[in-house]
Amino acid sequence: MFALGAVLAYAASGHTVPEQSELPPGLRRLVASCLARDPADRPSAPEVLRALSTTTTGPAQTPAAGAAPAATVLDEQAPPPLPGRVVAALAAQSAELLASELPAARPAPQKVH
Repeated sequence: MFALGAVLAYAASGHTVPEQSELPPGLRRLVASCLARDPADRPSAPEVLRALSTTTTGPAQTPAAGAAPAATVLDEQAPPPLPGRVVAALAAQSAELLASELPAARPAPQKVH
């Protein structure tokens, strides 16, 4: 769970050790509990899943009769925006990758007639 907390913190803020204020309010408690020093104080996998489910989509609700299934509703929702630092880091990494394209092709040897 510690590693998951670290990944969540980085994905949400772009920092490996973000300040609490840099995390979205809905993730602050979850990240802090995952990063607890004592493993016994860390949440279980089902607790993390439940927390993430309510953080990103709101509390689970039973659909009304005739309503679209939950999977369909979730597919139509846009994912939450990434923090600016994460977008900037992704852009920088993409630029580095594009700049490191394969070396220039060597000219083909000339045929001797």
